[in-house]
Order: sequence, then C-alpha cells, then structure tokens
Amino acid sequence: MTPVGQERRPPYDRPPPSRQILRGTWDPDRVTLRRHDDLAALGADRLPGRTAIARDAADPPVR
Repeated sequence: MTPVGQERRPPYDRPPPSRQILRGTWDPDRVTLRRHDDLAALGADRLPGRTAIARDAADPPVR
C-alpha cells in the first residue's frame, strides 16, 4: 500500500486540533495520525508532495 497525496506532511487529525496548531498551543507532531515508522511496520510507503496521474492494473506502481 502506498498512499499518494499532494500534502508533504503525514496525514493528521483536522479541526479542532488544527486550530490549536495555528494558535501555537500544540506541536504539529501531536496530531500526526501515522508516523513513518508506523507505516513501515505495516509494509506501507508514502509519496508525499506528489499527484497520481495514472495507474495501470497490469503495472502496479503509480505514475
């Protein structure tokens, strides 16, 4: 499994926690849902800052 997305940060819990981030009362790492090590333990990889433009079922990698 490889989640692909334009955001460079890992997925995170959105409002209300993001409000606390903007106010500076929480560190951004506090709301990260899955850290790199957690994904690696699941055999998953992340492609941050990218957009999937095509997928061929016969050729599994996303382009």
